[in-house]
Amino acid sequence: MSEKKQEAKNSSTQRNTTPQKDVQKRYQQDFSRYKKQIERLSKVMDCPKAA
Repeated sequence: MSEKKQEAKNSSTQRNTTPQKDVQKRYQQDFSRYKKQIERLSKVMDCPKAA
């Protein structure tokens, strides 16, 4: 099964000349979302009531 997945992955990268851009965009979105979460959590941690 994993071999089939690998084949599909290889063929898709050959067909699509710019898969890197899509991946970068997705990571960028994930990163900004995590950053917001971290900011929110750090605010909670800074609050003395939370301790």
